[in-house]
Amino acid sequence: MMTFGKSITINAIYRVLNVLAAFFVVILIVQIVNIEGYGILSLMIANAAVFNLITSLGADSSISYHIASSKIAPGRITGLLWTIIAFQVVVLGIVEFIVFKITGKSWVLKSDSFINVWTGFVFLLSVSITEKYSALFLGRHQFNISNRLILYCNIFMIAVFLVLYIFFKNQFNSYTVLTIYVGCSFLQAIVMALFWHLFIAWGEKTSLPRKNERKYFFTYSLVALFSNIIQFLAYRIDYWFLEYYRGEQELGWYALAVKLSQFYWLIPTVSAGIVLASYAVEKNSNEVNKMELLMRCVNGINVIASLLVFFSAGWLIPFFFGEKYFPSISLFRMLMPGYIFFCFTIILAAYFAGKNKLLVNLMGSSICLAVILVLDLWLIPSMGMKGSAIASTVGYSVSGLYSLFVYFLHRKRISNLFIPLRSDVKEISFLAKPNNTQLQ
Repeated sequence: MMTFGKSITINAIYRVLNVLAAFFVVILIVQIVNIEGYGILSLMIANAAVFNLITSLGADSSISYHIASSKIAPGRITGLLWTIIAFQVVVLGIVEFIVFKITGKSWVLKSDSFINVWTGFVFLLSVSITEKYSALFLGRHQFNISNRLILYCNIFMIAVFLVLYIFFKNQFNSYTVLTIYVGCSFLQAIVMALFWHLFIAWGEKTSLPRKNERKYFFTYSLVALFSNIIQFLAYRIDYWFLEYYRGEQELGWYALAVKLSQFYWLIPTVSAGIVLASYAVEKNSNEVNKMELLMRCVNGINVIASLLVFFSAGWLIPFFFGEKYFPSISLFRMLMPGYIFFCFTIILAAYFAGKNKLLVNLMGSSICLAVILVLDLWLIPSMGMKGSAIASTVGYSVSGLYSLFVYFLHRKRISNLFIPLRSDVKEISFLAKPNNTQLQ
């Protein structure tokens, strides 16, 4: 048995290690390729996420919810998972073929080499497999196992790019380096799928869900799909506008600032998955109290981190990435308030999803996108990457305030998310107390 608190602590540690590992990979890639190359990498990742988000039909969120709630047999969910992956493969093949024939370039990597079409194809497949099996692990409460697997793969990726940096720097073009990155990503996807079937679900019979189960599955997933699509557009629409109006160099500077700002979402993201999986099983006041305590802890950490990082960014970014990324410093500082506000949305969205109130999240995502879209169209043509940073900060802040407002309507105790309580020190002792939910 593992308590709610211990699960968050252990998985936060793993997530920190994974983020640091991925951060080190980014540092190596930045040193190996030029700014434009990093801009292409960022665009490839954004395109892959968009494709997986749309063609998976919201299955990732639905997998975690239904595995955790045990309303559909795991083997049937696995069968549906592979059916969706097969559907994505077919759609991707059609899209890439059509785009390459019309434009002469691949959709994912914007390259005129047909080999790079396959590189983008493999990367998108890797993202799809990894996301869906991560959802399976999450629904089974096997958080630390999936995080360990990802960590091992990230360490392997570090070793690969360290060799490239030391022995083969400036010997490969950007597309070759990105192809190696894609190969490592595909390895991670295969490792997660094999581990699940060999050690977690060995002997589990795989079949398709019944008609009523499919209806129940997709009723949840399609609402999650629209919410996720809208929210992802809010995440990445600035990339496309910025690349269109200002080019890949400004995109590279901005993409690095965004990447660094996402460190603020580390603990909220880890916590959100556990909140959703736990609340899908036990919808009681104890779970809500844990979530409120968690939010107070996140707020305290963010206040301290913000003060430290705001003043140290001026030398940390040039130290790790070089003087060529000096423009990313001001962008990072401009993005900081919005990313902190959005922490409220991340955790509270998991709370609403666990209560099957997905329409709340859909409305919040729509508001966030609308604000960012309007401000992007207004500010990016004239202000470039600084206009994009302003738009994102305002949009994420509005989204956070909306989540807090709706939570207030549901609970009438919004102060519990901010103001420390005398009992907090005692409550943190839940890290050592048993819990009926098994979290591994």
